[in-house]
Amino acid sequence: MNTHNYLRPKWAGQTLTNFSKIVVFILLFISLKSTAQVDLTSTGGTTTGTFTTLKGAFDAINAGTHQEVITIEITVNTTETATAELIASGTGSANYSAVDIYPTQSGLRITINSTSATLIRLNGADNVTFDGRVNRTGTSVDLEIVNTSTSANANIFEFINGASNNIIEYCLRGFGTKAMFNFGTTSISNGNNNNIIRKNKLTNNGGDNYFEL
Repeated sequence: MNTHNYLRPKWAGQTLTNFSKIVVFILLFISLKSTAQVDLTSTGGTTTGTFTTLKGAFDAINAGTHQEVITIEITVNTTETATAELIASGTGSANYSAVDIYPTQSGLRITINSTSATLIRLNGADNVTFDGRVNRTGTSVDLEIVNTSTSANANIFEFINGASNNIIEYCLRGFGTKAMFNFGTTSISNGNNNNIIRKNKLTNNGGDNYFEL
């Protein structure tokens, strides 16, 4: 009688190949997850998504991939290479009722370095909230949203074409010498209305002195 067979694990031999595949799949999933700076969940359409930039998440919403109530978590610093623009629900394939953006840990930044591009543009977008508190709790002003260019055209937030009922709160903004909040032109008769900017800390050109807005 060969007693060594009793000592062989059940996953030995051919089964080991399948076991190895499972391990590789798990490691690959973890690797992909760790490279995503932006996690998205929604109650309609494709209900989850991961992106390396805020622009990537906004582009997917604009395309109608994610719909209805949408939550965007900033999990790692993001470096935007172009404007993160969210269009109005009902324009093209976009179909959402609310979009909430917040960080999951302290000290995170959404940045761009552009002499002419706005960092974040709400183009007719309504019911969007940027909440800089970690996991939307507490009172600490945390998430930093910054254009690192000191050009006179370096905007941070832009509201155009009837962007209304949006909230920017508990965020830290700096750099950019033209406008931290630019309310632009609109083709909508009631304009860019009912936007709330509160409990933020603002500074210019990376200074240490802040004022609250």
